[in-house]
Amino acid sequence: MTSYELLVTLHVIAAMVWVGSATIYLVLHQYLHSRVPRSQMFEVLHHTDRIAPFVFLPAILSTLTFGALVVATQDAWAFSDLWVSLGLGGLLLSFALGFVSGVPMAASLTALKDRVGLDAAEVSAASRRILLVAYVEIVILAGVVFLMVAKPV
Repeated sequence: MTSYELLVTLHVIAAMVWVGSATIYLVLHQYLHSRVPRSQMFEVLHHTDRIAPFVFLPAILSTLTFGALVVATQDAWAFSDLWVSLGLGGLLLSFALGFVSGVPMAASLTALKDRVGLDAAEVSAASRRILLVAYVEIVILAGVVFLMVAKPV
């Protein structure tokens, strides 16, 4: 196996963990939101939010690191290539949505739930806003995957 093949393999595995985790988080949140009592939903989401930094952050950093190493070590590609620039922009936007927006939204949802109770309309609305951010993030990540596979010029 060449160093290029190793770097690409590690980049793809990291991206699979990132996109897969984001997808299962969205599907789980959507399922719980519509099918189980709110107390059970918050119990499960509490645990997923606690493990997210140990899954998402390493996957994001690994995806970016291995992808950057692939581009930096190959003469065929450059950081100025459109697909690389757009891919990096999408990854950074996804990161920002997840950690700059999503994490504080989850914390405020927990505080809101504790203040007004599980059955308050504000809790349901805040939960739907988190779902919306998760859907937007999945669309962005799907676009990044397309860019990485198609490499449009």
